[in-house]
Amino acid sequence: MNPPTPSLEATRRLSAIVFGDMVGYSSLRQDDALQFKDEMLEVVAQVMPRHAGRLVKTLGDGFLAEFAAATSAVAFGLELQERIAQRNQARPANRRFFLRLGIHAGEVVGLSDNDVGGTTVNIAARTEPLASRGGICLTEEVWKQVRENLPRPADRLGRLHVKGIRQHVVFYHVHPPGAGWRQRWWLRGRLLWNWPGRLPSALLASGLLLALAIWLGPLPEEFIHLLLPPSSDRIVQQARQRLQRYDLPGQLPKIIRDLERVKIKEESLPVQIAVQECFSLAYWRLYKLSTDIADRSVAWTSASNTLALNPDSKAGHFVRGMVLLDQQALEMTDTRERLAAATNELVRANDAAPAWGDGEVLLELAATCNRMDDTNGAALFAAKAGQVASKPWYYFNRRARFEFARANYEQALADQRAAVKQADDSPLAWANLGLILVSLDQHAEALDCLRTSLRRHPTAHGYDGLGEYYMNVTNWQGAATNFEAAALQNPARYDLPGKAGLAYLHLANHTKAEPLLTQAVDMVGSRLKWTADVQAEANRGLYQAALGNVKNACETLLLLQRRFPHLRVVRDNIEAAADVMDLRGLHEGAQQLRRALEPLSQQ
Repeated sequence: MNPPTPSLEATRRLSAIVFGDMVGYSSLRQDDALQFKDEMLEVVAQVMPRHAGRLVKTLGDGFLAEFAAATSAVAFGLELQERIAQRNQARPANRRFFLRLGIHAGEVVGLSDNDVGGTTVNIAARTEPLASRGGICLTEEVWKQVRENLPRPADRLGRLHVKGIRQHVVFYHVHPPGAGWRQRWWLRGRLLWNWPGRLPSALLASGLLLALAIWLGPLPEEFIHLLLPPSSDRIVQQARQRLQRYDLPGQLPKIIRDLERVKIKEESLPVQIAVQECFSLAYWRLYKLSTDIADRSVAWTSASNTLALNPDSKAGHFVRGMVLLDQQALEMTDTRERLAAATNELVRANDAAPAWGDGEVLLELAATCNRMDDTNGAALFAAKAGQVASKPWYYFNRRARFEFARANYEQALADQRAAVKQADDSPLAWANLGLILVSLDQHAEALDCLRTSLRRHPTAHGYDGLGEYYMNVTNWQGAATNFEAAALQNPARYDLPGKAGLAYLHLANHTKAEPLLTQAVDMVGSRLKWTADVQAEANRGLYQAALGNVKNACETLLLLQRRFPHLRVVRDNIEAAADVMDLRGLHEGAQQLRRALEPLSQQ
């Protein structure tokens, strides 16, 4: 019998969902099947309260459980499998049973006190069949949150198609203790066999790839690594080299996949430090490209793990300092304290660099001094950065942004040209050059640079830049098309559907504008559950205004204006919201917003 469950606090909430299923249940005799099921549910009832979960319902030979956090769900799964394994050791072979568990986390919909639904539940249900006997299958969303707390490394099963889900899902598998290579390869073989079309396609592709490699020359690197896995030292060396060109498409996910193959707990201390350093840098760079808060959290965790192993790690202090700066920029809370803590981390990172210092770290210190209105300190660190001997492309890319923020546009343009000269194949460097030229109204060259960025590789950054260009020249159709293309490239960015919706609003195409703006408002709401982002909150007010929701838009923006009266991003969004209200004929709301700005304009 199911234990009593608490009433639902809300229709929608963030939860971790666990599906459990008995292996080979249908082949058991009826009496044995019912007895094993009762024993399984008894163990579940004993373990679940220790992890603050609830048994939502039983499903034939399985169950569905809900937890408030992914860490609790995984801890429950590990303990449950351990209890069942201990039980099985004391039983003869014909009296043993095994479970498969699948775990996914995200937003769920409470259908009743004893049922939940939504995409998260559907993915969790598809995750469970991928587990081996006694194993636990995790989605990447769960794995990112628990990877440092797992008792043994999880194997990456790959990016697979899930029925009913548009995007592919990345899965990881935690094998039971003592699982050997036979069980690991059996699981991969079962995946190929059970997924329609995978086995014939895999065999055909492998044969063609081998024939092509023999005909054309050396085997692809991934194929070589499958046959002859590289050493941990080699993986770290390659990761460090590839981090120099983190901007190249697919580079960061490849770095992370390779590092995940290293069994950190079995390696020497220097290798453990190096792997954690590379993890922290890779996830930080990935966050800056994707804006996914989960990547920033992993970067912080990896940097903290690095400093626990080596308190003088340059990468560890650099990433922690950058995360603190990002939190301050997004949240605008405890500003001085957060900036001081970030500065301390960056100073320690620079102290750990060679005698002449690290150019990128010094530029970040200069930018931090600017935020604290310390112009002398900013000038000092910028001058030191200019004296650094090694200046890779990303140094010039960062210095261009620093000079642009100081309104030193000619120097910013020169620095970005230097970045492009060093990294001519970089779509990011070309897009940034195009954006600087757009701001300087050099439209012909800007358009050429942005198109070059997309020729190098189509990225969200490139399409976003092209959308900004078309918006600057009031070509709203071109802006909308490119912002939509950018949103397809990076679905995690809430501002891209918002920009596309605003462009369609200028075209008076409400049929296309309103779904995009609604999507942007919903994405901002999800983001604000994880972090206090002032920019996102201000953008939500703008999108609400564009949807004609005057009451909510004014409440959102005027509350921000009272909290941050001198913050430019808030003022800019209030002005933009007033403009779109005028565009929709909502003149009273527009006047209310403009009146709130009058005291500031008089100062």
